[in-house]
Amino acid sequence: MFNIFDTAANIWQSHSSTSLFVAFTVIVTCKLIYSYYKAFNYFAKLDIPGPKPWPLLGNIPDIIKIGDQDTAHLKFTNEYGKVFGMFYLSEPVIIVSDCKVIRRILIKDFYAFPNRQLPFKFPLNYLNKALAVARDQEWKRLRDILTPTFTSNKLRSSFLIIDDITTKLVQTLIYCGQKKEIVEMRKLLGEYAMETML
Repeated sequence: MFNIFDTAANIWQSHSSTSLFVAFTVIVTCKLIYSYYKAFNYFAKLDIPGPKPWPLLGNIPDIIKIGDQDTAHLKFTNEYGKVFGMFYLSEPVIIVSDCKVIRRILIKDFYAFPNRQLPFKFPLNYLNKALAVARDQEWKRLRDILTPTFTSNKLRSSFLIIDDITTKLVQTLIYCGQKKEIVEMRKLLGEYAMETML
């Protein structure tokens, strides 16, 4: 009966450890090259244009060469169109600057886009559960809870309250300006923010 362990032991004994190490290294290297090649063809298979990524680094060297991320995105938008794909290391990212597509993503197909690109993960776990940074099923659960809060009628009624509070803020600033008083804006705007949230 064929035993894979006996076969492996025979191969191990018949070849030097150096040649086995070289063979193992070649196989692992080929596997890595294939997986990165396959990953970096992600957008080509979807027929989404974008800059050609560098091995292992994606498009990060292009961004560094251009100067900053915003300038790079603007350059790539002019070069590849309003929807293009790029890579941060080996992670594919789609950049969208077409208003119609953005509206569709944020309104009609919002449920299908639960994850956003985050620059880092918060060290405190409870901060990672906030709606802005929640991912996958946690994001969908939070959205289902909050969606009834933001109906058009409730937003319309809160507009009147916010308008009244903003009018009071403007009146306070005009009064302080007429009296030539020094206004601590941080405190005043903090109070304004708290009042509009409540």
